[in-house]
Amino acid sequence: MDLTNLDLWAVVTQLLRSLDLLGVALLATALAPELLLPLVGFLVFRGEFGFWGALLAATAGAMLGQWAIYLAARAVGEARLLALSRRYGRLLSERDVRRVLALSERFGAPLVLFGRAIPTLRSLVSVPAGLRRMPLGRFSVFTALGTGSWNALLLYAGTLLGRNWRQVTQVLQSYSAAVWVLLALAVAGLVVRRLGLERV
Repeated sequence: MDLTNLDLWAVVTQLLRSLDLLGVALLATALAPELLLPLVGFLVFRGEFGFWGALLAATAGAMLGQWAIYLAARAVGEARLLALSRRYGRLLSERDVRRVLALSERFGAPLVLFGRAIPTLRSLVSVPAGLRRMPLGRFSVFTALGTGSWNALLLYAGTLLGRNWRQVTQVLQSYSAAVWVLLALAVAGLVVRRLGLERV
């Protein structure tokens, strides 16, 4: 079988149909919700999943992934994490670590809640939470609320669009680019402000 010619979405759909809600939870630990949940919403539209069951499974899977990142960051510590990111920067670059640490200093704990709706940042916000030893209970509540709300929106969009669910991912690509521009401006503003305060 030539795997290169397989439609990725056909494979994912078959996996979801085979494993039911367990498949949603497993895929949610690794796949971006913008990619996975519009498809799951389409399956909800077809009556293959219930909305609330799919939402619970997707949020539980995402929580497992975020707990793993939080606990790893908490165990490793900031100095060692920065050293590892300099040496093995493909998955997590030093620039990414420093950027999310700066955002964490600026926005604090609410970043864990609201950062879940921002592509790429959603996983990174678990890093400063672990490094700063945010209480696990608070981290879990903020993560569940932020992730659950975003997942519900994506699932609902998938159910509304039905067979046109892929349009959700196309729209979110533009959204992702706009969010990163705004975040870059926020970090730049923070740096300029700090430099100005140091000179006073």
